[in-house]
Amino acid sequence: MSNTLKIGVHVNNPALFLLSHLELAQEALAPFGTEVEFHHYTGGTQTGVKLVDGTIDVGGTGATPPISDQAAGLDVVYLAHSDPRPAHGTLLVAPGSDVRSVADLRGRRVALGIGSWQTLLLAVALDRAGVAYDEVEAVHSGPSSLDELRSGELAAWIGQGPEHVRAVSSGAAVELVPASDLITNPSLWFTRRDVAVQRGPELGAIAAALEAAGLWAAASPGAAAELFAESEGGRPDDWEAFVRRIPWTVHAVGSGFVEEQQRGADVLARVGFLPRSVAIADAVVPSLAGDVEAALAAAREAREVAVR
Repeated sequence: MSNTLKIGVHVNNPALFLLSHLELAQEALAPFGTEVEFHHYTGGTQTGVKLVDGTIDVGGTGATPPISDQAAGLDVVYLAHSDPRPAHGTLLVAPGSDVRSVADLRGRRVALGIGSWQTLLLAVALDRAGVAYDEVEAVHSGPSSLDELRSGELAAWIGQGPEHVRAVSSGAAVELVPASDLITNPSLWFTRRDVAVQRGPELGAIAAALEAAGLWAAASPGAAAELFAESEGGRPDDWEAFVRRIPWTVHAVGSGFVEEQQRGADVLARVGFLPRSVAIADAVVPSLAGDVEAALAAAREAREVAVR
């Protein structure tokens, strides 16, 4: 077995981003004699392929990519998840837009990160409004999406992170529907099956390190914001607002998570985004869930003892 654990990092999974800038993963894996290698890449939709080809052993995204990976036949396994992130982003429209409801998006252009958690948000919104997924023109969002929204080229845009914060706080865009009305949108971390089966205690330690990274950010939002801004650009104030908005608690995979993820998978299959239906439970290894739960409990107890 390799003595290195390769962790995939992209800025759209903030806990992994922070983990790569702190020494928490290295400290967590030291008792196992395991080294850490961080592999930086752009875009969470690449995560499943990088896992199965061995480029990385751990990755993280929102809800959609692991569902799509499973539907594509990739043998991914869920590692852990965060609390819901209702403030991470949602459907935005221009102030004064004639789009007053999701149903008004029929036949219109919507920009989003296709394949990301944003696809699930849009699919659920359309499904509930009785609009077929192919009745809107879904296009990839980009740096000019907000300008295109304001000019009327786009009917809606799914913003996220500091871009969402800036667009709404500046009055450049307004929320069409709260994300919390549609999906829970947790941050997810996953691995591949051989790693899940063979390296459960190490993966549990990484889950605990992810929570520790988040607790550091919650206690030092300004410092965390500076890390994000230095790496990715943007205003530190917007990054700090983003850091303060999102939850950082990490959970082992349980039945509630599986049921919620299954509901999302069923919607994506029903609207035709997936090539086939999937059973989320097939991507769960119970022994790994036990290792993660044990590692999280031990880390939390250690923190409690330290502050007594």
